[in-house]
Amino acid sequence: YCIKRVDLMSFLNEHFPKECLKLGREFSHFIYENNKAIAAVFKNGEVEYGDIFIGADGGNSAVRKNIFGETDYSPIEVKEIVGISKKQILAIDELTIFHKIQHEEKGLSFGYIPTFNDESVWFMQYDAKFVENNQADSKNLKSFCYSMLKNFPKEVKEVLDQNNFENTYMWNTRDFDLLPNFNKDNIVLIGDAAHLVLPFTSSGTTNAVLDAKTLVNCLEEFKDYSTAFKRYYDLRADSIKQNLEKGREVKELFLYPQSHSEHGFLLPLVSDVKKKN
Repeated sequence: YCIKRVDLMSFLNEHFPKECLKLGREFSHFIYENNKAIAAVFKNGEVEYGDIFIGADGGNSAVRKNIFGETDYSPIEVKEIVGISKKQILAIDELTIFHKIQHEEKGLSFGYIPTFNDESVWFMQYDAKFVENNQADSKNLKSFCYSMLKNFPKEVKEVLDQNNFENTYMWNTRDFDLLPNFNKDNIVLIGDAAHLVLPFTSSGTTNAVLDAKTLVNCLEEFKDYSTAFKRYYDLRADSIKQNLEKGREVKELFLYPQSHSEHGFLLPLVSDVKKKN
């Protein structure tokens, strides 16, 4: 099943004390005392004091840069355009099907999955070296997508025809190697701030939710935050590394489809976990 980010955020926010939720602020730096962070400072001048600080500010994390320095990102080899189409889904069984169509000769694919019967999230992934489209306005994105996908099946055009390109975005996909740890003293990272993987495994949000759950469990289990943060890393690192490697593996399949069998593209959104007897 597919859920939009805005709906997930709305659901989570409903379970969070409104007096504690402060929006529209951008992180600047930490205030330290005896080499330990005691407060987070925001660019609007506001300051929040605390015992521990959790950086969940995405792939371009300012918190990660603040505590670990510059990130060594991988080169941008694949770009992705993402939108929301109002194409009607008429068959009930289609509501739980994720469609992905891969060009057989080059790095170009199109995928979509319904969120409701009258709405689908779609994406187009393409090899960045084939074409350079730096225009972010809706008109150019629209003509670019139609041009790139002109030889794709008719359902692709049907999805694009019902898309509002003013709300469509282009992403530069990249990742970075697994960090040796996710914290520095009492500052800890979760989600893409801690580990950025390529989008081919569709595991980014899932990993962020698992991070949050695991971190909470560790903080409840151990009184000492240093022990909790180490345990959190130990529990999550292997899985993240597998996702990272899988994303890079599928990127190679995507960029060079003519060198692989069609079976090579059969990839689940979330890998099966074998139950222990």
